[in-house]
Amino acid sequence: MKQLLKKYYIIAAIIPAIIGIIATSIFSIIDTIGYKSEWLTRESAIFMDIIFSTVYCGVICILSLTIFFNQFEKVRKNIFLRICSWFLLPFSFITMVFIHEINVEKIKYFIPLILLNVPFILGLVFSYVIFLKKQNLQKWNLKS
Repeated sequence: MKQLLKKYYIIAAIIPAIIGIIATSIFSIIDTIGYKSEWLTRESAIFMDIIFSTVYCGVICILSLTIFFNQFEKVRKNIFLRICSWFLLPFSFITMVFIHEINVEKIKYFIPLILLNVPFILGLVFSYVIFLKKQNLQKWNLKS
């Protein structure tokens, strides 16, 4: 079960993190064309965006470690605990960041946030669906 959860964790957190960092880096390179500032060069602004996206993705990857609670039978059999272990912490963090950005009204930062968060949302949902299908197959095979 641990190996399967490791596979699901990679689908839910690691691959979306890589996609998010690459997408944000590309967006930053495109967004900073013609960038001029007294304080930062274009390259340092891009570097800061890459560092921010790496830290942000790292936080979500750490929060997604709760997926491994599904190795315990009690969590795996209880739908509420299973959903909480899969989605509660990462989605709470993503929601808090979006609420903060809406309150601060920094619409400029919405595109990078979307580029960072959509892969995680899709990865978490996709890995959970695969996990459920695998659980149902195992249940079905045990009854036969």
